[in-house]
Formats: sequence, C-alpha cells, structure tokens
Amino acid sequence: YMPPYLALRAFIFLLSNHRRIDLLHVHGLNTAFAGLILARLFRKPVVMQTHALYAFRPGSLFARFAAAVMRRMDRILTLCDASTRELISIGVPENLISPYRYWIDLGRFSAPPKAKAKKLLGWKPTFTCFFVARLMRIKGTGVVCALARRYPKLQFFVAGAGPDGQDVAREAA
Repeated sequence: YMPPYLALRAFIFLLSNHRRIDLLHVHGLNTAFAGLILARLFRKPVVMQTHALYAFRPGSLFARFAAAVMRRMDRILTLCDASTRELISIGVPENLISPYRYWIDLGRFSAPPKAKAKKLLGWKPTFTCFFVARLMRIKGTGVVCALARRYPKLQFFVAGAGPDGQDVAREAA
C-alpha cells in the first residue's frame, strides 16, 4: 500500500517542483519501481539505496523483475558486501553498485575514558551493543540473539517492533 501512495505524492510534488529537483533518491526495492517511472517522466537521474538483503532466488520471476528495475538506476548504493554480491548474482552490473557505510561522529558520540566513567557514573564500563531495526529475521534479529547467547558478558539493547518482537523478548528473558 505504501509504494503507490508514495509514488502519487511524489508525482504531485514533482509536478510543481521538478525544476528545483536534481536527483531522485529512492530507498529500497519497494520505491525503486516508482522512482524509476518518476525519473523517466521528469528526466532526472535516480539513485537506489538498499538497506537489507532481499534473499533473491536467482532466475526467479521476482529476481528478474528486480534486476530489470535496478539495471535502469543511475547508481545503486549497498550497505554491505553481501548485498553487493546478491545484486550481482541476479544480473545487476557491478559498475552500477557502490558500497556506503553509515557513520557516527565519534567527536560527539564517544565513551568517556574508562577511569572517568567509573568515577563519574559509578559503574564499570562494559561493551554495549545497541540494535535498532524492525524486528524481523532479514534485519538480523537471529544474529543479535545468537551473539547475545555467545557473549553473555556483553550488554545488548534492542529497540524496535515487528514480527520477531516476541521471540527477541523471550531470548532477552
């Protein structure tokens, strides 16, 4: 339901603002098809950004359709090497794909030195993992739970909701 609504809203916006827009940037496969149509209608380059692995079955109708859409992108940004390999495996040309990495400003978001943290906060710092996502297998909930079991001395926080929410809560308990 979201991609058609998003496409319609973007189309309405572009009707009166297309001269101010230089590039369309779509997130994920759901919006890529709509973005491709809008890019052609308004003669704009389009960049697709992936955020997950899609578990394509090479040769399937869905994989062939997805690859056909992605081959028409001006650039595809992938979050990890596994995503790059997956897209290449279904026929997306490697020269269209560029990896990107999320970044954290370590000047603003860094832990205080251990001695200072212990004195100021009254606790012994431990290594803390913070997972923020929609709670579903494809986003890595199984990996996070397995890591928490494997490394019980690490502290894990999970934020999100989704179909695996109860499984994650059960693991946390």
